[in-house]
Amino acid sequence: MITLRDFIYLNTPVLESYLAQLAGYSVDEQSYSVSHKDVKEAKAGVQVVGGSVSTESANETQSKRLLTPPAKFQSLVDILQQENQLKTLDLVDDEVWSELVRGDMVEMQVILGVPEFIGQLESIGDVRPLMDLVKNFGIAEVTSDQETAVGGVNAMHGLLKGKPIPLIGKSAGSPNYKVFGDLARDFLKTGVPDLAGEATVLGKIQRIVPKGKSEEVFSLVSAVSGSANLSRQQRQILKSKKGKKPPASDREIVRGPALALSILAVYR
Repeated sequence: MITLRDFIYLNTPVLESYLAQLAGYSVDEQSYSVSHKDVKEAKAGVQVVGGSVSTESANETQSKRLLTPPAKFQSLVDILQQENQLKTLDLVDDEVWSELVRGDMVEMQVILGVPEFIGQLESIGDVRPLMDLVKNFGIAEVTSDQETAVGGVNAMHGLLKGKPIPLIGKSAGSPNYKVFGDLARDFLKTGVPDLAGEATVLGKIQRIVPKGKSEEVFSLVSAVSGSANLSRQQRQILKSKKGKKPPASDREIVRGPALALSILAVYR
């Protein structure tokens, strides 16, 4: 049965790779043909006794259909289900959890979210144009402190631009069980603030975080320290902060039981 999906995220290069490995080839187009017959009655120059004479001619029309990423995704799901390689985790308990292993393809209905700092920053976006509008039209007075704050927000937005988005989800049916992974921005179909809410995640298990253990999903210091856009002074400040406990909003920790996923798709 074909399921209609509204994709929030679909990593097409990974999709192509999985299909090629499972099917042994990658298909971008499908050819199909439609046959039909024409029936013509004979008239001039033909003597007919007690009836008529007709002739048939067969025609065939050939066309090509372009396979879209959603169609390829459906093909992948069909293959995974036929081979019993897709585990649907609607309700999770200790017994179901114990059967999961690294490399399993899983599908889970989850309540999605992103780290608080990422969500707030993406909601604000680039505020410089708005600030310039306020100043140029004299809508309100802009203080030096406000200018500094806007500059800081824009600088941070620029440093994180292009970085993967950490995604965190709790099982909709069993909220004690969680999933997390990174989303490549190039394959997002919506804005980051729109990621929040209930959706289905499909991906491959990279690691299993057991109950009682935890893993850092996001750290502001780690996220920006490798940026080529940092000045020498900014690098020194970040270096001095390493090893110190950052504010709660600057990092995100996921506590097990949880699955670290290589996320292929997110959809509703």
